[in-house]
Amino acid sequence: MTRSCAKAPIDLSPARRLGRAFLPQQPAPRERQQLLEQFNNIRSYPERFSDYQETGTDPYTVEVHVFRRYAIKYWIDVNDKHVKILDIHLADGPHQ
Repeated sequence: MTRSCAKAPIDLSPARRLGRAFLPQQPAPRERQQLLEQFNNIRSYPERFSDYQETGTDPYTVEVHVFRRYAIKYWIDVNDKHVKILDIHLADGPHQ
């Protein structure tokens, strides 16, 4: 079942804080633009970009997509037709 959220909003709050709260250094402008484009790709077909899922104490499943050198964690809110970006960090580095 494809849960496309193409016409629904995407919560880019973490994306707007890119480099401040999530990443140890600010991405280059081109890399930042590529990340923003990838967020829009994820919004169109969230399941297509999920490399693996994290389950834990949260009441929802967190999808994880590795894009270039970043791990992007997001949640697909099927009821509200939203994709929420929860976290962005370097895929090969320690996560806090």
